[in-house]
Amino acid sequence: GRVNRPILLRRLPNGRYELLGGTTRLKSVRTLGWRSIPARIVDVDDAEAEILALSDNEGHKELTDFEKGRAYSRILTTGKVKSARSLAERLGTSPATVTRCLAFMKLPASCVSYLEQSPNILGSKLISEFVEISQSHPELVHEALVKIDQEGVSQEAALRWLSAAIAATTGTKNKSSSQSSSILLNGFGSATIVRRKDTFNLKLPKG
Repeated sequence: GRVNRPILLRRLPNGRYELLGGTTRLKSVRTLGWRSIPARIVDVDDAEAEILALSDNEGHKELTDFEKGRAYSRILTTGKVKSARSLAERLGTSPATVTRCLAFMKLPASCVSYLEQSPNILGSKLISEFVEISQSHPELVHEALVKIDQEGVSQEAALRWLSAAIAATTGTKNKSSSQSSSILLNGFGSATIVRRKDTFNLKLPKG
């Protein structure tokens, strides 16, 4: 019966308003037939508007990691915020999250263009692996994105395919290939440990 958080609007010079945050909230109340919704109205420039929009959406599902990375990059380019750490403080998120999302912008232009059309196929969790491989094999990484998008393979499976494809073309093993092992947890099933370079990822079963 109520909206927990007001939508965020920016007043434009022509007297109209631009929706900065709350797309899903607005759609919901329209579906319910409500005539009004609480709103917070701000007067800010384009760079500040983007920061506020990201801050409003942070922690919600409205933006993909790629879309966040693209927006973070635009904000840093304006000079309004000087560093990823400062941006993270403004957004109320961790510097590591901002850095991982920014890594999308290190992909080849063809991959970035593909993600602009399908932004939800690749998350920030493994982005550093794809970026590293793309530095020497950009065409293969683009092909891996197509496999994820059109064939429905997982990101982990795409990385394994990349390792195999590189090995087949160069006769050597890709240095960023991962190794995995399982640990049996009594009464809870099994956990998986994946090692990539100098990092470990632990995936626990539900519960």
